[in-house]
Amino acid sequence: MRSYLRISYMAEMDFTAENVEVAVRQFYLSSSTLQAQTHQWLVSAQTSKEAWSFVWPLLALDKASEVQFFGASTLQAKVSKFWAEVPLADMEGLRKRLLEVILMHQANKLVLSRLCISMAMCALQSMPSNWEDPITDILVTFQPARIPNIPPENLATIVLEILTVLPEEFQTMHLAQGRKGEVRHKLQSSIPKVFITLEECLKSDILCLRAVNCFKSWVQFGTHLPDLVKIADIICQVAEKSLFVDPELPDASVDALLAVSSHPECGKYPSVLLKMTDKWLRLHHLARQHQERDIEVEASVDRLLVMVAETHANLILKALVAPEMGGLSVDKTCKDAAVQLVKVALDCSATSGYFPIHETSSELPFSFWYLLQDNMSSLTAEAYPIVKQELLPVYSSLTDTLLMKSMLPENLDSWSSENKERFRCYRQDVADTMIYCYNVLEENMLHLLHGHLCQALDKCAADKTQWRPLEACFHSFYSVSETVSYDENVYLPQLFNSLHRIPSGCHPKLISSALDLIGAYAEWINKHTDVLRQVVPILVMGLKAQEYATSATMALKDLTRDCQVSMQPFAEMIIQAAKEALDSGRLLHNENIRLMYPLGKVLSCLPPQAIFRHLQQIIVPYLEELQRLLGEQSTLPEAKTKIVLRIKMFSMLFATLEPLQEGALGEGEQQPVVLVLHMLLPVFERVTVIWGDDPIVIDAICSAIKCSVQNLLDNCQPLLPAMLNLLLQMFKKNPQPSALDLAQQFLILFGASEYQLMQTLLSEMVLLTLQFCSGNAAEHTDLVESLMQVLAQVLKKSPQLFLNSSLGLPVLFHFAILSLGMAESSTVKAAVSFLSSFIAQSREMQPLQNVVHSQGEELVRKILACIGGESPRSIADMMSDLLLALNKKYFDYQTRWLQQLMSIEGFPSAKVSQEVKQNFVKSILKERANKRKMQENVREFSLACRGMLGGDNIPISCYF
Repeated sequence: MRSYLRISYMAEMDFTAENVEVAVRQFYLSSSTLQAQTHQWLVSAQTSKEAWSFVWPLLALDKASEVQFFGASTLQAKVSKFWAEVPLADMEGLRKRLLEVILMHQANKLVLSRLCISMAMCALQSMPSNWEDPITDILVTFQPARIPNIPPENLATIVLEILTVLPEEFQTMHLAQGRKGEVRHKLQSSIPKVFITLEECLKSDILCLRAVNCFKSWVQFGTHLPDLVKIADIICQVAEKSLFVDPELPDASVDALLAVSSHPECGKYPSVLLKMTDKWLRLHHLARQHQERDIEVEASVDRLLVMVAETHANLILKALVAPEMGGLSVDKTCKDAAVQLVKVALDCSATSGYFPIHETSSELPFSFWYLLQDNMSSLTAEAYPIVKQELLPVYSSLTDTLLMKSMLPENLDSWSSENKERFRCYRQDVADTMIYCYNVLEENMLHLLHGHLCQALDKCAADKTQWRPLEACFHSFYSVSETVSYDENVYLPQLFNSLHRIPSGCHPKLISSALDLIGAYAEWINKHTDVLRQVVPILVMGLKAQEYATSATMALKDLTRDCQVSMQPFAEMIIQAAKEALDSGRLLHNENIRLMYPLGKVLSCLPPQAIFRHLQQIIVPYLEELQRLLGEQSTLPEAKTKIVLRIKMFSMLFATLEPLQEGALGEGEQQPVVLVLHMLLPVFERVTVIWGDDPIVIDAICSAIKCSVQNLLDNCQPLLPAMLNLLLQMFKKNPQPSALDLAQQFLILFGASEYQLMQTLLSEMVLLTLQFCSGNAAEHTDLVESLMQVLAQVLKKSPQLFLNSSLGLPVLFHFAILSLGMAESSTVKAAVSFLSSFIAQSREMQPLQNVVHSQGEELVRKILACIGGESPRSIADMMSDLLLALNKKYFDYQTRWLQQLMSIEGFPSAKVSQEVKQNFVKSILKERANKRKMQENVREFSLACRGMLGGDNIPISCYF
């Protein structure tokens, strides 16, 4: 109870050892609220000058472990950040006392670690003027002969701990530039002593792991690569001995050797690196040949060698070439090491078992295979063919390997979802690597894949359960589809001719892969249309089964997009199959929508009468279904889902069913889409009455009408009044951004030809939006943003629509000014776009000019307020566009407005002086075309207004 009472008066407590100990104990026992208060007090204690005194009692051996740890942490913080508080005369005494507590806590790892960091920081803070040679002194001080009462291993552990953190702490600590160079030089001069110590420690099983980690800290600290060879060889030997004994030591050794392999001087001493690598290769062979396979050990060793290969892919290429060609002074050992590294990468890729269940090594070389083939392009014209000849068998073997590794496992369904996802990503990496193989092998790769394809087809024909090799072949051909030339006419025709050999009743994944393959080569098929006879029946067959309907609809979409003209002979077949699939009810929603794409494309290839006939057969059942859904069950969620689905299907049809040429239409005949729209609009009106409050339904209807308008263009004029009436009806019931987007389509398309109608539409949409957002615009920023975007586009494309007295330009301009203060950057950006367009057009349009004259000062006031801190900095940057627009069109007014507003005391910020404000005005008025310079001026002034450039002391040179 006493401790609780004391903690409640923390603000009055002195920073003494007793109080700190109570606070530390209380911190681990109290509630979260009290814990936060205690933490704050303890932080204050750590930063106080009293900490130099109370820290030592806390480190007494009779204190609780958490108290000792806090004491060690406090000491570390003080030495690191408050070294200036230590008098010069006390520095040596501090080191001696620190040495005492280090020896005292030799067995407490957590406390010892903090104390060793403190000793390292003490050395860094003192050298070289106040502690000439800390590393030598530390090595001498902790000699067993000097401290015989402590086991030598414990003393060596302390030394290694201090040596490990020395270079690490040096990289993060703040020192003056001159001193940093002196300290670095002093540390580097001690490296030979450090390495001698490490070599001794590496002989001890107890100290080996710490010594390896210590070496890793020093590897790139100003050492020369040749100086690392000896100790790197010792670490390699350590890794060999511990490969299947110690779980930590091989990993640590690999990390240390990786640090060596990424040394900055590897490019300067390529032969040294390759000769070291030649010794490291033994680790790979030991791991692979061990009688008891350990996939974690394999992966660790493979990581080392693959990373070396990846980091030095260009060096490997040069080493593969004759010395006089590669520009490297390499001997046979170096070239052999380069060849072996490539073979190791190949071994890793071919690791037996399925990823990631049985192995994790085969994913490591993916980046290496890319870099190896990519760096070939930088070789000289003489070296390239030599390297390519060397790598042809490598990439051929890799192709065979990847084909095997991408094969689907038999028990994939029993895998966890996480492992399934990892395998899916792995397969995608395999597909990407197949492309790299093709870049090297070119048509040789297609030859290889075709050989595997023939074997897999024979296996599958003999036994349907052997479908996985065939699916892997399809996956491989699919992978290189974007790389194969359109002129290829040897292997791809054979590939597609062989698809009919797939036995019926095979696994759905095999059929799906075949369908995906067809879609991937749609552009190639467009150049070889004779293949359509083989592939279209397969796609049609794919629509008949739910298991591969997704692949079938996607492939049909690709094929009809790229081969539309050539699909005419198959149009009836595709339409009939699509109808059956749509009527069957087995398709998912996205599949239903997607299938309307090929329907629209192939319908466009038919004569008008055939189009009308098929449309009647397709559309009428859906219209009847919509009528039923809008009946008794109209308000049920299930009905809404079906309604939205059908509307989205119509959208896709409208987007792809192309208008007929004028000469193709008979007397009194309408465009197919007009015919469908004529039947649909009354249904859309009924849907709006029932579901007009639902944004999903409104978005679907707007999307459908927009697609039809984009398709028909001027041909939709007969239905224009009905569509506009529906649009306004929807917007009055529930204003949505999608409706504004649709209105923009009409306004731009018909702004000139239907002037009166479009003026009315614009006035209504603006008025309804402003009424809806009145008083709570911040809650409808998406609608405000859409309105601003529409207005900006209409001003650019159809500015004459703004010559409308009923539009309420002053109110609209004022609303846009207010929108500049919104928090969402996209909304502000849209408002800036509208206002900039308004200003740009206003000089030629008197009503707009009158608005700028009357509200220009208010606009400039808002701009300055946003820059001065009213808005986030990212939004303030956007104001430069408005200032530039005003400079171009209203320079005289802009000058007067700026001068008047900047003369107001404390505006736009009290943190800038009148001089800085006037300099800013000069810099703004000087820019009439340089947008980048205007942005720089605005940005710097905004920082000054926010007190981020020192207030009145801001450098103002940029304003002149």
